[in-house]
Amino acid sequence: MKFPFRLSVVAVLAAACSTSSPPASAPTPSRDPRVGLKAGLHDAGEAVSNLKIDAKAVSPPGFLGITNSDLAFTGKYVIQGNYNGPVIWDISNPSSPQMVTAYQCPASQNDVSVFKNLMFMSAEANNGRVDCKPGGVPDTVSNERFRGVRVFDITDIKNPKLVANVQTCRGSHTHTLVEDPNDKENVYIYVSGSAPVRSSSELAGCFTGMPSKDPNSAWFRIEVIKVPLAHPEKAAVVSSPRIFQGLVAPPEHGDVKEDSLEEAKELAEQLQAPVVNSYLHNDSFPADHPLWCGPLGYQGSKAAMKIIAQADVVLALGTRLGPFGTLPQHGLEYWPTKAKIIQVDSDHRMLGLVKQISVGVCGDAKAAARALNHRLANRDVAARKNASERMRTVKSEKEAWEKELSEWTHERDAWSLEVAKGSGRMHPRQMLRELEKAMPKDAMVSTDIGNICSVSNSYLRFRQPSSMFAAMSFGNCGYAFPTIIGTKVAAPNRPAIAYVGDGAWGMSFGELLTCVREEIPVTAVVFNNEQWGAEKKNQVDFYANRFEGVNLKNPSWAEVARTLGAEGVIVKNLGDVGEALEKALDAQKKGKTTVLEMLVTKELGDPFRRDALKKPKRLLKKYEHTNVA
Repeated sequence: MKFPFRLSVVAVLAAACSTSSPPASAPTPSRDPRVGLKAGLHDAGEAVSNLKIDAKAVSPPGFLGITNSDLAFTGKYVIQGNYNGPVIWDISNPSSPQMVTAYQCPASQNDVSVFKNLMFMSAEANNGRVDCKPGGVPDTVSNERFRGVRVFDITDIKNPKLVANVQTCRGSHTHTLVEDPNDKENVYIYVSGSAPVRSSSELAGCFTGMPSKDPNSAWFRIEVIKVPLAHPEKAAVVSSPRIFQGLVAPPEHGDVKEDSLEEAKELAEQLQAPVVNSYLHNDSFPADHPLWCGPLGYQGSKAAMKIIAQADVVLALGTRLGPFGTLPQHGLEYWPTKAKIIQVDSDHRMLGLVKQISVGVCGDAKAAARALNHRLANRDVAARKNASERMRTVKSEKEAWEKELSEWTHERDAWSLEVAKGSGRMHPRQMLRELEKAMPKDAMVSTDIGNICSVSNSYLRFRQPSSMFAAMSFGNCGYAFPTIIGTKVAAPNRPAIAYVGDGAWGMSFGELLTCVREEIPVTAVVFNNEQWGAEKKNQVDFYANRFEGVNLKNPSWAEVARTLGAEGVIVKNLGDVGEALEKALDAQKKGKTTVLEMLVTKELGDPFRRDALKKPKRLLKKYEHTNVA
């Protein structure tokens, strides 16, 4: 199954849709006749193409309404698999099938095949019994349970005779009948099981360990059953080959984000359109591409905001245009209210939900970008005519923002200036800049929801997809560390770094034991400023510095890490930040998890949403003294 990708790229297309001639209309697809068919056991709607229905046969009582499976044919008979057992029909007159017999033997899927006078039937579910009786097997382990392939003698097809039950470790979801041209005495059944491995207490030789650790594992193999034609009752498993062992994954396997990104890059380059990332999707477009401008939204790029503000057309490719990526920031009202907005998203409910749009496209980001590339390939697109001027603007705004970031060494509000005065600790913004400089090109970074983690949005740049893992709008505190553990398991050869505030770290540091025990090497950068910064900023700005529950007394997080078996390093000086990160990432290659405890000042970046809180105004006289001017 192919799932649509959401690239979360907003491409600013200045006059991108103005063309010298209108695009040709796509042909209207013919209506699928299956659409709208009604359901029903006997009267369901039908759609038939290139076939003729000669007759309909209704399953007998006890089998009616139970799932049917495969069909097998022998002479004038058709054998219908059914989860309650096989049903045999005489179809010598195809327009009037006659039931010959229905053999009760519950299991699933009861797929059937036939060779001469033998019928084979698969059983996988736990309800199958050796004696074919109904009722299942209540015990967890039982010698009455059957999971495997049954062998029937159908010489007298009206009275099938069960002659063998061949048990397998994972049952038989289905099977394939195989003849050996050099062996006329036997036939072979290749068994495919998809159920969990049964207990070795129920069937000897069933081992549940993974093949990498247990060569006798019952996972990832098939069973081969040899059936002597003269004595089918002696049918037995003769081998369990691992037919998938040693296979190398193909270069491509379905859509991946990298494929979608290439289509988006081609489209942006064709239009020479600057590209901005939506909020906390800094990895949706490569930061080393000349058209990249940075992320929108909270603590995002001023360059991105100033550039999109000038757009007359915006293509929002694979994004829901969430509110935190369109709200004012850095004092800028940047969303282009007069621009035409073309939104592409795989979820139709997101189209036009947050921002008014001109055109909504419900679809896959990659497919949409490819279609646009195809339509625009031979057009004289107006966006190319002023590309040089636009690129000069992009270059200028990006350089100005980089200069501002480098000079923005500390927060400038009154609270931050006061608490940082005389502190021997590092300024958070300077520390984040040093982390950015030392960050490997292929790093994966997860960010928690604290104040410094949010400020890091200005400094996190990526060159490939699946690199940034943020909590998004969920606000789930303590998210970053367990998330980066998961990403490291998924991509063990890439550096894995979690940005975590000390409050969130207090909720998640126990997973250090997981890293040590399971040998999952990651790096946690813990910002120790002894406060719940995001909440404290609201109390500074909106509650006259009246603090409740936001100040922390921390242990040495580096010492805690060492106690739990990981590496722990306290970083006090700005000049040590880059080297500390590099050493921690080198330790990952040796299987070591490291906690970098960054001692930073209590200064605080802008609040998450200035529009979310207003200064309180008390209505009762006795509370007037708590008003904030």
